[in-house]
Amino acid sequence: LRKSTLRGFKVKEGVNRIITTLFADDTTVYLSQFDNFRDLEVILERWCTASGAKFNVDKTDIVPVGTRDFRCSVLTTRRTRADDGDSDIPPTVHITPDGTPVRVLGAHVGNNIDQLAIWQPIVDTIKKKVAFWLKSNPSIEGRNYITKLEPGSRTQFKTMVQGMPPEIKKEVIGIVKDIMWEGSVVGVNKDTSSLPYEQGGRKVLDISKRNEAILLVKVLRWLLPPPLRPIWAYVADQLIEEDIPDSQKVDDLDATMCTFLQTWHPRKQRVASTLPDSIFRMLKVAEKYHLRFAPPILTRDLQRSLPAWYH
Repeated sequence: LRKSTLRGFKVKEGVNRIITTLFADDTTVYLSQFDNFRDLEVILERWCTASGAKFNVDKTDIVPVGTRDFRCSVLTTRRTRADDGDSDIPPTVHITPDGTPVRVLGAHVGNNIDQLAIWQPIVDTIKKKVAFWLKSNPSIEGRNYITKLEPGSRTQFKTMVQGMPPEIKKEVIGIVKDIMWEGSVVGVNKDTSSLPYEQGGRKVLDISKRNEAILLVKVLRWLLPPPLRPIWAYVADQLIEEDIPDSQKVDDLDATMCTFLQTWHPRKQRVASTLPDSIFRMLKVAEKYHLRFAPPILTRDLQRSLPAWYH
């Protein structure tokens, strides 16, 4: 796939095209509007012949990416180019419409999908498990452990890959409160109860701070230098640059590198921003905790690697 002539997704000059991500037996392929599905089938058939494995093309899900008009065109014409028969998508391959999530390695992706509906089964499972544990009338230490065992562990991975909607966060915080106090008057406020034992707390899980910690880890991965950067970081760069407001007076996007190394910034109001929620929240948390580039020693090589514009 990587050596093929498929165009895939192109983000910026100097960055390799995004063509595939592989994990165990799961394969995600990124095709551009100008790629033909049949060309992908030929590559897969050749790989199956050489390896002796079987690739079930009929179980493939296609998630159109682009404007609403383009997505509708792909769905109705079953072509990536409406006037080109070479771009036909086989009738046995499922094209995912807007509003329908597709599961990819534990995350649910799609266009205009209902995040609350995706999270609700997890919340229902947590409530059921918590009700079971509370039947044993656990001690304060036991209740503290349950907050990490159920609300903590069952939401951690999903929060990393999916992001936790505010409505779900509020519900999970309520579950933690019910675990600790089970309807009785709260004896200690949330900030105090989440402190370590030696500071008078009970180390109760603080979902808000845990979620912020997850976002800060995501910030660190986004800021990694090549070749350590994950693929999504380059896509995030492009989306962030395209969200720069006119008031920043940035005329050349090729001169932009990183909002934390330069003077420009993307839109800060959620209603005005075009960024996905996950990237918008990531930048907000970085701003909240005053992320800055402030090395104790600035070597000559490091100076030369910094951006020459908007600094």
